[in-house]
Amino acid sequence: MSSALPSSNDGGCSLLQPAFLRVLQDPDIRTVMLCGCGGGFDFVHSLLLYPELVRLGKTVVIASNSFGATRNIAVDAPPSSTESDSSAATTTTTATTTTTTGGEATATPPPATEVVFSEAGLVCKRVHGGSRGSKMYAPEIHCCSFLDHKYPSRAPHTCYAFYARACAPGPLSRLLAALAAAHSVDAVVAFDGGSDSLMAGDEQALGDPVEDAVTLAAVAALGELAPALARPWRRLLVVAGLGCDRHNGVSDAASLRAVAELTRAGAFGGAVCLGPESEAWRTYFELLEWVNARHTVFRSVVAECLAASAKGAWGDGSVPPELGTRMHSGEAFLWPLMSFLWGFDLCAVAQRSLVCKWIKDSPTYNAALSDFQKGRTAQSQIRPVENLPVHQDYATEFRRGNKKIYEPTPDSPSPQTPTSSTETEQNNSCPVPPPPPPPVQNRKS
Repeated sequence: MSSALPSSNDGGCSLLQPAFLRVLQDPDIRTVMLCGCGGGFDFVHSLLLYPELVRLGKTVVIASNSFGATRNIAVDAPPSSTESDSSAATTTTTATTTTTTGGEATATPPPATEVVFSEAGLVCKRVHGGSRGSKMYAPEIHCCSFLDHKYPSRAPHTCYAFYARACAPGPLSRLLAALAAAHSVDAVVAFDGGSDSLMAGDEQALGDPVEDAVTLAAVAALGELAPALARPWRRLLVVAGLGCDRHNGVSDAASLRAVAELTRAGAFGGAVCLGPESEAWRTYFELLEWVNARHTVFRSVVAECLAASAKGAWGDGSVPPELGTRMHSGEAFLWPLMSFLWGFDLCAVAQRSLVCKWIKDSPTYNAALSDFQKGRTAQSQIRPVENLPVHQDYATEFRRGNKKIYEPTPDSPSPQTPTSSTETEQNNSCPVPPPPPPPVQNRKS
């Protein structure tokens, strides 16, 4: 059972405000760390919260566990003995903060691009908008340069970049704890684009389970390493893009069932749906356009689906044109639920997750992969594919007394009513399938 959320009467909050946003509004929370839950563009999606955090006067620390190798980011200081940097190919002009002292303007230069953490293959670099990285994929650098452009009074912005598939729970937790201590972080928000972070591990398909579980387990363990984060609801999971993981096999019904189970456990902090005219989405659209203009080829499937759904796209034929050949018609179904932000007590999500239990002690990412496969193979019950109800199924069975309200039309099939209870049992029976093969890597971004 999750700890109680703050009352909606605290601090003059709106009675309609989701509880997870009330948590972030708490004046005792002065510094918030945003980090991706898993990898890819998850940290980019977390910037949907940035305008509101700025409005609240919060200091924001950004951590990116993306799919970009940190060796492609050139350091300004001599590289450590554990890391060899390749030649960098992209440079973006960065803004600086200008202050006036005694009538003279002084500029605050960005901090050096340098290695700030290295353990068990996990290397973290601090980057800024002027850092040099790959032309194909450097979202950390481009997000910093965008924030410098959008919020010049807060420049220079920095981001802590590390490779998602170099993370294991222990080293990642120690990295986040070090960042939390350095910046006096009061709350951590792990942000997932897609809903596979809500999968417990016994579902038919899990998306990218290992990366998400590594983040969940690492952030959940912060309560032991960072006392300020041990308080209830100081470690949040926010999910956007429910339905985006359908192209990875994740069931929308399984995602919504997870929301229901977490609600019963007291771990659901509410949801919010914002229109495309909101500051959050307008800033996100600008950010995505900025990053895309600076990436030669790469486009994020989840980011483009999020943006399209927020603008009102609908159906499985509405593939965002920016994706080119990365996604084809029928591979995703865009709907309004993708643009909702769902908030949860991260510790309760991690406690519910079988995958977190399987990999929480894994010393390296490769060990986590192996431990996941062992746990999945040993899992005796794998759920069948979970489907959302079909409206016509309900309409054909709906009766008022003995009379059906729904009558088939020439364009619709006739209702098929079982002729016996035995036939009903046969139709409703569904054998439990064997565990699926290992998840396909590198699909989510």
